[in-house]
Amino acid sequence: MEFKKILVTPTLAKQYLEANVKNRNVNQGQVIFYANQMESGKWKEDTGECIKISKEGVILDGQHRLLAIIRSNKSMFFHFALDVEQDVFSVLDTGKQRSAGDVFKIEGISYATAIPAVISCYHLYKNNIYIKDSGKHKKLSNSQILDTYNNDRLYWDELVKKAEIFKKDFQKILTSAMLGGIYAILNDIDKNKSLDFMQQLTTGRNITNDTILVLRNKLIEDKLSVSKIPLAIKTIYIIKTWNCFLSNKEIKVLKFNKQKEEQPTFNKK
Repeated sequence: MEFKKILVTPTLAKQYLEANVKNRNVNQGQVIFYANQMESGKWKEDTGECIKISKEGVILDGQHRLLAIIRSNKSMFFHFALDVEQDVFSVLDTGKQRSAGDVFKIEGISYATAIPAVISCYHLYKNNIYIKDSGKHKKLSNSQILDTYNNDRLYWDELVKKAEIFKKDFQKILTSAMLGGIYAILNDIDKNKSLDFMQQLTTGRNITNDTILVLRNKLIEDKLSVSKIPLAIKTIYIIKTWNCFLSNKEIKVLKFNKQKEEQPTFNKK
């Protein structure tokens, strides 16, 4: 790794950006704010924050500052960290909060937005923290989400593809993130039954347990209703339906009383 202080002109900024083959989506508001600071003379150059360039020429940190140079048509001195290892991107801490989707995009991973969302939902269900007031919980970091994906890339790629199919079959009643997270946790329990359950729920075909039909109707009605069922309660209804499906029991009404019932979890048998 090499550190340099470089005067970045609009022309040089363009050269760095043109050589950059991968980066996160641009936040135009951030670029405009930086450019305005530069134009008004309020931009501070020696803050110690480096523009980081990988060995492959990828801008790991500094894209918005370089774009602001071009927008403001001003030249500014920046500290550069050159020849940085590519894999530090997922743990960089910047003023602009970097999302897991940003990390996946820079890594060139397909479904860069969908996969992190599914893995995050899976984490909530796996740790029984899908109810907002169930206590403070620590979200997965970007690097943890990336590690989870890298541990079995093929599995997550295929699972997200199925989640998109479920979403389409269910007419977007539920998000692909929620459907994928639920499918992932059910997969941990029983791969064959999990697929059967998800297909019955999302397509409405070949339903073997009337509770699934009750759930489908409830979710469809909610989609058309002005007053929406909270996401956590929807999750509870899905858990209750899965438990009925797994145990061959049926219930005619799906409801949850937080004062009288314990938070349900996905049954394993």
